[in-house]
Amino acid sequence: VVLLDSPAELSPRQMYPSDRGGADHLIRIESAIRYYKNKTGLPVWLMGHSNGGISLTEFVKYAQKNGKTDLIAGVIASGIRTESYFDAPIGFPMLFIHHQNDGCQHCLPAASYANYEKVKQINTATTEFTYVTSGEAQASDPCRSGLHMYYGASVEVAKDLDGFLSKIYR
Repeated sequence: VVLLDSPAELSPRQMYPSDRGGADHLIRIESAIRYYKNKTGLPVWLMGHSNGGISLTEFVKYAQKNGKTDLIAGVIASGIRTESYFDAPIGFPMLFIHHQNDGCQHCLPAASYANYEKVKQINTATTEFTYVTSGEAQASDPCRSGLHMYYGASVEVAKDLDGFLSKIYR
C-alpha cells in the first residue's frame, strides 16, 4: 500500500477541488505508479476516497486520453465525491464502496451507486458495488469523520475489499 499526498493543498477553500485534475497532480500520480510498478513488478491498483475520488477519476481519464490505461490493474472508488465520474471505455476491475449512511453532503451514497450503474454499462471487466453498514457517526464534521471515514467499520471494509480482490485473483 502506497499513500500518495500532494506537496501543496489542492484547491483550498474551493467547493470543488479542481486542481486534482491539474497536470502536475496527474503526472505525480503517474510517476508514483510507474515507480512502484517497476520496483515491485506487481499490478498497481488505485484507490480514491472522498476528494481522492476526484484524483482517481481524473487520473483514469488522463490515462485513457494518453493511452496509459495499462498502468492501472484495477480501481477502488471509496466514498467518492458526488461530482466524480468515469468515461468509456474501461477495461479493468472496479469496486465501488460507500457507507450507506454517509453524512458528507459532498459524497452522497445514492450518487455513488448511480456512478456504479453507469460504469457497469461501460466496463468490460468485473464491476461491483458494496455498501458498508457498520461503524459509528461522530460529533465532528461528517466529511472528515464518522461513517464517511468508516469509523468503527474497518473490519467490514477489509472484508469487502478482500472479497472483491479474491474474486479477481482466484
